[in-house]
Amino acid sequence: MKATSYAVLFLALSLGAVTGCRRESASTTGSKGRNTAKVEPADGAPKPGDKRINPTDGAEMVFVPGGEFQMGSDPKEIDELWAKTGWDADWKEFAADESPKHRVTVEGFWMYATEVTNDQYGKFLKATGHREPLFWKDDHFNDPKQPVVGVSWDDAQAYCKWAGARLPTEAEWEYAARGGDDRIFPWGDEYPPKTKCGNFADEFAKRQFPDGFNIKIDLGDRVVEATVKFTFIVPGYDDGYGLTAPVGSFPANPFGLFDIEGNVCEWCADWYDKYPGSTATSDLFGQKGRVLRGGSFGGNADGLRCANRNSDPPGGGSDGDGGLGFRCVPLPGGGP
Repeated sequence: MKATSYAVLFLALSLGAVTGCRRESASTTGSKGRNTAKVEPADGAPKPGDKRINPTDGAEMVFVPGGEFQMGSDPKEIDELWAKTGWDADWKEFAADESPKHRVTVEGFWMYATEVTNDQYGKFLKATGHREPLFWKDDHFNDPKQPVVGVSWDDAQAYCKWAGARLPTEAEWEYAARGGDDRIFPWGDEYPPKTKCGNFADEFAKRQFPDGFNIKIDLGDRVVEATVKFTFIVPGYDDGYGLTAPVGSFPANPFGLFDIEGNVCEWCADWYDKYPGSTATSDLFGQKGRVLRGGSFGGNADGLRCANRNSDPPGGGSDGDGGLGFRCVPLPGGGP
C-alpha cells in the first residue's frame, strides 16, 4: 500500500503491505478531448438519480449515467495543487501512477449509494457461513450502520457473488467519484473543504485520540497490539468522527453517492498497473495487488483526490486494516 494514502496505516500488521494491479477495464481512446460527455438515456431506460433496492441485502442503489471523462491527473496539475495546498513535496511521488490523464468511456451502471454496512454484511455471513471480518466484534467498528472493515478483496468478491453484484472497475469508481465533471475532490476543487462533506483525518480525531488510538488485534495464532496516530490531518476541518462514521452521514455527491471519499478505502475489481502510455515504474505494478480507491477516515489529504490510486494484496484488509471496505455494482439481472 502506498505510504501516503493513510495518515493512519492500520499497520499491515506483520504481513507487510502492498502490491499492484491491472488498468481499468473501460475503453481508453486517447488523452485529449472534453472532460465529460453524458450518454442520453433511451425511453424507459434508467435516468440519473433513479434509485432501486437490492432485495438480497436491502442496499439502496443509484443509477450513474454513462459518459466520457478524463481519468487520472497530469504533472502540471499536481504541481499546481501542491503549490496551492502546501502539501509535503515528497508526497508527489505517490501521484506518478495517475499520469497520463487519458480519456475513458464508461457505460451507465447502478452502484450502491453507500459502502456495504455491517448490517448488510451480517446477512451475508448468516446466509453463507463466510468467515467473520477481523473487527467484527470490535465495538469501535461494529455498529450496524458503520461500513464493514477488515475485509479482503476475496471477502468482497464473495459478498458480491452472494448479492448478485460485482466490484466496480477502477474507471467506474473514478468516474462516479467525479460526479459528472473534472473536479479534484468529490466535494469540488476547494481545499480544505468549507463544509462537512466526509469523514477524514481531522481536528476531531486528533482531539479524541491525542496520544493515538490503541488497538489489539487477534490474528488467531497471535495477538498484535498497536498505536495508530493521526499524523496528517485536514487543517481546520472537523467532521465529528474519529473513526468510521455511519454511512450516509454526509451529503452525497452529484451522482447520489455517499462517502465516496473518506470513511473507508474501497476495493475495485482491477489489478493495479500503470496507465496506457505511462512511463511510471513501480514494484507494485502487475498482478500483485488489487486497486483501492478513496481515502479512509485516517487518510492523508492528497489521498482524498478523485484521481488518487492505491493497492493492496487480495488478502489485504483481513490482515488488520481497519480502513478497508467496499461498495458493489449489481450485475444485470442481479439486485434490481
